[in-house]
Amino acid sequence: MLLPEKVHLDHASHIYTDDSELIYQSTSKFVEGFSEPFNQKMLAEMTAKKRKRVVEDTARDRKISIPQAQSSLPKFSRGITTQQVIQEWEAKRDEAANAGTFVHNLVENYIKTGQITDERYTDYCHFIQKILAKYHSFYSEEILYNEEYMVAGTSDLILQRTKSKQSVMDITDFKTNYNGFTYNSISTDQYTGQRKHNNRYFLDPIGHVEKSYFTKTCLQLSKYMWMLEQQGFKPGCLYVILLDWRLQHKPKVVHIPYMKLEIEAMLNHKPF
Repeated sequence: MLLPEKVHLDHASHIYTDDSELIYQSTSKFVEGFSEPFNQKMLAEMTAKKRKRVVEDTARDRKISIPQAQSSLPKFSRGITTQQVIQEWEAKRDEAANAGTFVHNLVENYIKTGQITDERYTDYCHFIQKILAKYHSFYSEEILYNEEYMVAGTSDLILQRTKSKQSVMDITDFKTNYNGFTYNSISTDQYTGQRKHNNRYFLDPIGHVEKSYFTKTCLQLSKYMWMLEQQGFKPGCLYVILLDWRLQHKPKVVHIPYMKLEIEAMLNHKPF
């Protein structure tokens, strides 16, 4: 335990509370508060119309039936009605979440016990062990918090460089969405293969930050580092360890920036 155990997490509800049962806002909710709400129905309708055109064009060009044209499209991208699209999105989300939880639990267990519970991920565990060997000590699934702003979060892994109490601390996070972790909001159209910008931004006071999976991760880890720094620790590196749950890519370390000024602006702005 790195910090005094003043804040606790109820895993079922994912709610943080202190010893007085006051609720602390989670890091994910904190960051989401600076994003436009996701209009699922509107986007699903737009997606369905686009897919329907693609399916109809494919069926006509290949002289095949509509169901055959649908089956030729990528998994989770075949629905041509709004409800079908929403169901596919939910199925894709659940598949990724379940896989991510599985890999996170496997890695956490390895860090704590040294045991590999699934031999398919042996190389991943050895990769992580090489990283851990460079540090004096480490803290897995550590709850971080700030009592002034009543915010909290759980870091995957905090790494202490030296024995000294004044040691520099690094923070890392495990991500299993390997293909989704890009440096900006550029995405690939699943039908045409064209690269395009999403052109979406966070809300003020960080309206200058383009919204993407990468920048969202930067803000989350930066908030962890900020909370740790407020406890008197020296901030070090922030980085993500990419672990492709499909085992199609080798594990990879990606360093990310400490967005301290953005976090402090968000905390002082906090309208929710």
